[in-house]
Amino acid sequence: MSSYTELLESGRGVHSRTGDARKNRRAAIMIAGSLGFAAALAIAAIIYTMNPTVHPSPAHLQTGAALLNGPGGRGMKVFSHSGVNRLVVWNVLAHDFTAYNTPDGKKESEELKVQRWHQTLYTLKLLAPDAIALQEVTPSFLDFLVSSPFGLGQLGYEALFSLREGGKDGCATLYRKERFELLANTTPHFTAGPKPRLGLAAMLRDRESKGAFVLMNVHLEGAPDAGEVRLVQTKEALESVKALQQQQGVSVPTMLCGDFNAREENLGTEGIQQTAASHGLSRLPTPFTSVFQGKGVTIDHVFVSPPGSGLTVAGSPLVFPEFGRGDVRDIPYGDMGWPSDHMALVQHFQGDGN
Repeated sequence: MSSYTELLESGRGVHSRTGDARKNRRAAIMIAGSLGFAAALAIAAIIYTMNPTVHPSPAHLQTGAALLNGPGGRGMKVFSHSGVNRLVVWNVLAHDFTAYNTPDGKKESEELKVQRWHQTLYTLKLLAPDAIALQEVTPSFLDFLVSSPFGLGQLGYEALFSLREGGKDGCATLYRKERFELLANTTPHFTAGPKPRLGLAAMLRDRESKGAFVLMNVHLEGAPDAGEVRLVQTKEALESVKALQQQQGVSVPTMLCGDFNAREENLGTEGIQQTAASHGLSRLPTPFTSVFQGKGVTIDHVFVSPPGSGLTVAGSPLVFPEFGRGDVRDIPYGDMGWPSDHMALVQHFQGDGN
């Protein structure tokens, strides 16, 4: 079995196999800065086809492009924001949990793991968000994502990370330093549940609008019958946001997002929706985001402060890419084109100043 370093070096070799390949990839990102998503992703799909083993397939990229530019899509330009920010919320599937998604119950190979890492990085580069809320992030994956020579650190992203107590994964929040200033952050380690869970709160100030907000990134308990636990964890997350604001002496809007492991239809019965509402937050309608026992479900959510609070959202989250509901095989992994069992939520918002 190859070591992580050997695999990473191998991945680097594939990624920068030739000078022309690197120039092509850079050109794809530059093109995305001047064209709409449909054209940018279509061009990127063609460019990345030159190396089919380490990127989402052209069909899936085109599906995502159509979603972003179709009815209800934004048609926005990457890095041409005019005050509008893009948030990506995504459970990226930690390597140790891939056993839940294989017929034989075994984890993916080390080679497939690194391949998925490349796919995730490419997807984030194509979406070019201003802020990113990730779950199931391992330290080695985050190091690859940010610190590798072709990683997000080279594009000006800063990362915050918190590891689950006694666990191998945690939550990571990334933001573009050109766009946001970090004012404060905190990590609530939830007290309820059979195993450690956590959140990660970042208070960010928009350098253009001067408005500040708190981005709370959470990953709640996953057991289907653990509604009471998820409720306590939600309460602790929101109390942590309140305490952070009191500590900073400010009152700013909040975006609560992540993998809640609570189905859309259960948010009310579990009390999560009511708890969020008691803190002035409402959920944005979200389509199918993941799979559970072979069925498409919505368990990733975004809750936001109301209009007039200093934060304006542009519609509801888009799902990138969009797959049909049904069997778990509707979401392909690795060399089949998509690196996680969750879709990436794409939400646009604007700070109004506060």
